[in-house]
Amino acid sequence: MKEKIKVLLAEDELTLAMIIKDTLEEDDFILTIAANGEEGLRMFFDIRPDVLVADVMMPRMDGFEMVRRIRQTDKQTPVLFLTARSAINDVVEGFELGANDYLKKPFGMQELIIRIKALVGKAFSFNEEKKTTTRFEIGNYLFDSLAQTLTHAGLKQELSHRESEILKRLCENQNQVV
Repeated sequence: MKEKIKVLLAEDELTLAMIIKDTLEEDDFILTIAANGEEGLRMFFDIRPDVLVADVMMPRMDGFEMVRRIRQTDKQTPVLFLTARSAINDVVEGFELGANDYLKKPFGMQELIIRIKALVGKAFSFNEEKKTTTRFEIGNYLFDSLAQTLTHAGLKQELSHRESEILKRLCENQNQVV
């Protein structure tokens, strides 16, 4: 039996949240709704979802701040921003905070489902690969792909998810064209 994908949806528009919930549950997802950023942050650590789908503009705490706090301790769980904020600087900020995907409203429900499945598939395969090397020495640098940090002369620099993935791929494929 295939394990169901647990999704945490942080969305303050209740009507949209219920439509997404009903649609995803028909597709065999387990969906939990958080109505604001504070609730989303608390529920994230309570239920440990397979993927977080978050709006940006929410009361009490916006989605960017919620993800910023989550990424301080969890850099692995895939995050998809689902938002009306579609300016390029918003998209860039979302990815720099560690988002794995950014879907602009309005969107098609099938596109959301496919993106979630793709993110979770990548996360599961990443967790399987995690048993391999996660620390790489690059000259005087130490790269920890799991913690997403680069250390040089005792100074530790946190990397974005994308930076870490690129550096990991380069380390795993030394002396090869990537």
